[in-house]
Amino acid sequence: MQSLTTHQLIAPTAPAANKALIWHSYSAGAYDLFHGDLDFYNTGWDARDRVGSIDTKQCPVYMLTGEYDYSTTPEMSRATAEKIRGAKFEVMEQLGHFPATENPKVFVPYLIRAIEWIQSQKT
Repeated sequence: MQSLTTHQLIAPTAPAANKALIWHSYSAGAYDLFHGDLDFYNTGWDARDRVGSIDTKQCPVYMLTGEYDYSTTPEMSRATAEKIRGAKFEVMEQLGHFPATENPKVFVPYLIRAIEWIQSQKT
């Protein structure tokens, strides 16, 4: 039986073959992969109270979040980005938690835009 949690993190617009690949990748990783991922995310290292000290002149920050990602919602990412002076944030439309695998054609323009912005921040 497929994990509803994994599937719910994938944008409904993702091609069926890509959804199957994501499910296969998680299921092939054995039991501890997904649970370890969730454990770290939910109870592991939490930097929300420290992100404001990031010096974006030294380390530019460009955050991307898929509009269908309910585990790290766009609102959550936006709130974090707002704590980092000089950070840039963008919601990736038609994408969820696994954007590069869900739909590479939709994801790549976001990635290129982020890379170009980061490169433009170098002085």
